[in-house]
Amino acid sequence: MLLVAALWGGNFAALKTLLARLSPADVMLLRVGGASLFFALLLLATGRPLIPLKRADWIRLLLIGLLGVTILNAAMTIGMNMISAALASLIVTSNPIHTALISRLM
Repeated sequence: MLLVAALWGGNFAALKTLLARLSPADVMLLRVGGASLFFALLLLATGRPLIPLKRADWIRLLLIGLLGVTILNAAMTIGMNMISAALASLIVTSNPIHTALISRLM
């Protein structure tokens, strides 16, 4: 658990360092490509097949991934060009609080 906390905490500083040298699009490509490669290798190493899903489920998962993950990470990556890593981490990690407050209003 300590390793997970260290990786999460170091994520913002590493992202800020990468943005000093690369464009936001390149940073996103590295993040998504690296994670995709890691999980593909993990699937191969464990020999576990993908969970069989219906076509409608794949479409929903792709939409959720696009809206819930890709747009959030793209906005964070682009926004980190304008703010510090510390402020970015506070904004991103307070997301559950914002979600709870907005859901209360609805």
